[in-house]
Amino acid sequence: MLPYAAVALLFVWATEGDASTFWYGFGALIVTRAFLTIIESIGYLFYWSNYQRIRSVESLYTFFNDGGFPRLDSYPFDVEEFLLDIVTGDEFPVRARLKAKEAHLTLKLVGETGFFSGVRIKSAMQEAYVRYRANL
Repeated sequence: MLPYAAVALLFVWATEGDASTFWYGFGALIVTRAFLTIIESIGYLFYWSNYQRIRSVESLYTFFNDGGFPRLDSYPFDVEEFLLDIVTGDEFPVRARLKAKEAHLTLKLVGETGFFSGVRIKSAMQEAYVRYRANL
């Protein structure tokens, strides 16, 4: 907000205005920023749903196929539970446990960076996991 106030003060100085000029300039900056934020959010939503989600699911599906994960007698529904079962299971190969730990830590890290990014990545990983289970 401080940069917006500084720009509004420069606007008042340049136009030789008064206090109401400051508030008009400040308000115009805030409204413009809100408009641009909405436009960027809508653009990113379309980008994610039409392009990036598909690429993420494909990449994660390849990760599951190439991860060397062992076949289980029964598969849990949730991808996090699947990864934790492999990480904590001593009977699984070390490579599979390391890959599962990497994926689980990625989920935790993305979840901590932001709610929406965490939800997007977890849903993509869950979708890739469901495809992986279906093709076994």
